[in-house]
Amino acid sequence: MDNDNPASDSPVESVRVCENVARLLEVSAGQIEMAKCDGAEAFHALSSLSAEIFKNIEKVSELIGDENPELHQLVKDLQEKTGAALGHFQFFDLMNQRIEHGIYSVSELSQYLKDKNIDVADECWGTFRDSITNQFSLEQEKQLFELMMNGLSRQQAVEFMRKQHEQSKPLSVEFF
Repeated sequence: MDNDNPASDSPVESVRVCENVARLLEVSAGQIEMAKCDGAEAFHALSSLSAEIFKNIEKVSELIGDENPELHQLVKDLQEKTGAALGHFQFFDLMNQRIEHGIYSVSELSQYLKDKNIDVADECWGTFRDSITNQFSLEQEKQLFELMMNGLSRQQAVEFMRKQHEQSKPLSVEFF
């Protein structure tokens, strides 16, 4: 409890509900943004590898020529399937647009709620906050939540998490 706040001595503190809900919405937007960044990194790596595979299949096709019709047909099938797979990567652009729209909507709602003044007992808020944090399975989610609930903006918290992620490479998989 905060010793500088005389109200903190009482067992029930008053908390601004909308302000806290706004923070939770920003945490959600931050989680979505981090997932988008993680997905983009993996997508670009997968896209590059797929393009390399496609080029190598073309080289193999040129090398075998028409001497072995069965092998030539197999390589032709690989080319077609790899080309189709590369075409399906367009989903990523659509997904990114939809995610951006979701982040924007959640952030706008958060800004709207920050201006409201509704108070609730701290016990209720604490219980609600605990129910949210108990849902997090990844340590990064918990850390993002704490950073933002302690006052960092979504942009600051996400940037902090990105820098931390870059420093911790190689990519480690967190099982839950």
